[in-house]
Amino acid sequence: MHLAGWMLLAFLLAGCREDVYRGEPPSEECFPVQGRVFFDGKPCKNATVRLHPLDPSRVTKSAVKLSGKERPAQAISPRGDVDETGEFRLTTFETYDGAPEGKYAVTISWKDPENRGGDDSNRFPELLPTRYQNPATSGLLVEITPEDEIVLKDFQLVP
Repeated sequence: MHLAGWMLLAFLLAGCREDVYRGEPPSEECFPVQGRVFFDGKPCKNATVRLHPLDPSRVTKSAVKLSGKERPAQAISPRGDVDETGEFRLTTFETYDGAPEGKYAVTISWKDPENRGGDDSNRFPELLPTRYQNPATSGLLVEITPEDEIVLKDFQLVP
């Protein structure tokens, strides 16, 4: 293949790349965060912990284009899944990268994978009181500061 052919191929591949990811990569620095969640003294295996920034202007710096549809920049929302010991590690942009610096409200959802409930047979019942799924009512707040490894105080949830 001659030079013009290689240049055309490089141009076409660069154009394809834009369909997968558009915009600048996220520039937020993340700090490793881990913690534990218990309900009534027992680990919340398979629960999901999510952080919601208290500053409403905090969004990722990019939009993503998937399958030809552009998704707008989303609010930063670090999350983690709880293991059988009650421990979790947060992910924001990459697996276990932690969370950006800031103040967050915390929500925790813990679905019962063994039982489907209600009128919708695809829904699993929530095992925690509903107040824990709403950032305005959970009463759980954390502040992430620039540190090498952040260990949050245990979330001891009650009925």
